[in-house]
Amino acid sequence: ATSYLNNFIITKNLLDCTNNLESIKKIIFSSSISVYEENFRDFRKMSEGFSLKPKTYYGLHKLKSEIELLRWAKKNQKLVFILRFSGIHGHPRNSGVIYNYYHSASRNQAIEVIKPNFIFSFLFLEDAVNACIACVNKLLIPKQGHIFNISGNEEISLKKLSLMIKERFKFSQTSLDIKENLLKKYSVLSNKKALRKLNWKPQSFELALDDSIKKWGKDKA
Repeated sequence: ATSYLNNFIITKNLLDCTNNLESIKKIIFSSSISVYEENFRDFRKMSEGFSLKPKTYYGLHKLKSEIELLRWAKKNQKLVFILRFSGIHGHPRNSGVIYNYYHSASRNQAIEVIKPNFIFSFLFLEDAVNACIACVNKLLIPKQGHIFNISGNEEISLKKLSLMIKERFKFSQTSLDIKENLLKKYSVLSNKKALRKLNWKPQSFELALDDSIKKWGKDKA
């Protein structure tokens, strides 16, 4: 019920209220990788045309909102940007797998990797914000709905992530507890369209990771 209210009903109500408002020229909507079908077998990057089969209510309600937004844009001849974000990580968020691994390492605890073969195109908060700014600044584009995947460029497995974070805490007592789990999942978005049309580019994963670790460390100081 909460997801339906927050991710669909509020969006639809806002659209209904803005049908006749000339001052509204553009809408930027935060959607999600969750609208796509879960990818356990086909190791291809998911483009904007990939199969839409959300497995969660959150993903379903985001998809329903996208449909309403596209209708609104067509009816009102207005501009809509739908940004399908991969999972957002990094400072100042104190949650998610990157923060959890960092938190364990910073406390000299073992980094537990339950699903080492899950692969992601991690997106950092700063890059998500910059994608929204790129949409604000985009002018010469048809007045209709536009969908873009927004993600990091690199493909990072949870095993690789744990090794990268351990390397950054090599003088601590942290260790790795990597489980023998053969299950694979490929949650990687293709962001080629956004790179080409939005004049936007994410940071390199290592630079963004180092920046977040530095800022998390300052928060603890």
